[in-house]
Amino acid sequence: MALKRLLTAAGAPALAVETTLTTPRIRPGGLLAGTVRLWDGRADADIEHLAVVLRSGEQLEPAPAELHRAQVRGPFTLRRGEEIKLGFQIPVPWETPISVMGGRRISGLALGARADITTATAADHGHTEFVAVEPLPSQLRVLQALMQLGCQLNAADLMKGRMEGAGQELPFHQEISFHPSVLHGGIAGQVRLSWAAGAQHLHLTFEAGHRSGRAVSGDAVARFHISHAEALHTDWPSEIDRWLTLLLTRGGRGRPDSHR
Repeated sequence: MALKRLLTAAGAPALAVETTLTTPRIRPGGLLAGTVRLWDGRADADIEHLAVVLRSGEQLEPAPAELHRAQVRGPFTLRRGEEIKLGFQIPVPWETPISVMGGRRISGLALGARADITTATAADHGHTEFVAVEPLPSQLRVLQALMQLGCQLNAADLMKGRMEGAGQELPFHQEISFHPSVLHGGIAGQVRLSWAAGAQHLHLTFEAGHRSGRAVSGDAVARFHISHAEALHTDWPSEIDRWLTLLLTRGGRGRPDSHR
């Protein structure tokens, strides 16, 4: 759906901005495509920059994280009464967090794209078009394994900082939390999955705590650095169950890390 907003900051001519996405559903590493339309200026507008921004954050306000910014055109002059349409294709970073699973939005995280406009006297932006980011096949296998074990998806969030050994470009990573299954009732709190995808590999970290009585006696971490092809053929239910069982057996002592 196309949305529009008037750029009416002090000293700026009124501009109608409409952004339409032709790829509202994307995956990490893909392309976000669409069109920006500008028209109906009350006077000539000297536009310095017109960019499309892919950003993320719950409700996308007030300070979302910027994933990627691509300049569509600039500088140029939009004449009074003139209308222009500008197409764009933005490469989606491999580390882009997912926001939907099975066609349903994951609670706690929203992603969107918008047009940012800078004139000689003001800067403004159009409304945000929400974007659905679906998991890569390798990521989907991991999510399905957790669900198969009886874990219940809770929420997703962006965490500041880079994951150890992931070689990230973005200054944050995604964390998805799950309620543990009844089969792993000794787990304290939630099972947390953090990941960062690349063109060739997927970096994963699983975290959970062990509960002894009313006190959490320790945390355990399992790490995987694996190619997308290997991830598709890994028996994730067995891998995750083995790690959780080891955690419960150890009573939370130590950090049974795993590497592939």
